[in-house]
Amino acid sequence: MYDTNLTDNDGAAADSFGVSVSLHYSVTGDTAWAFVGAPYDDVGASTDRGSVTAFRKAAGSTAWVRMAKILPPAGAVGRFGSSIAQVMPCRRVVIGSSRALSGAGDNYTASLTALSESA
Repeated sequence: MYDTNLTDNDGAAADSFGVSVSLHYSVTGDTAWAFVGAPYDDVGASTDRGSVTAFRKAAGSTAWVRMAKILPPAGAVGRFGSSIAQVMPCRRVVIGSSRALSGAGDNYTASLTALSESA
């Protein structure tokens, strides 16, 4: 039995949305975060650059709210979102890109605080 289905509103079938997922419930129980990778997401005219969609659920709520679609930084070649990890209590998410600047892969970080304030 499933609680909910997180979807990418502007995604395509070939994006591989959900190939990587990271979930975090806060120690105080007030919020939960879910980050879902789509490493084959086409960004603009660039094929397979990738993206990560951030969802947040408030305490006592059953609804997950889409907070942001995190796109790769300028210069990243592709497959951003192929891996995801959260670093708590630093309130950061680390996003892997398996085919990035060096050709072997890179990692990028995003702040949960910035995502909360942008909603």
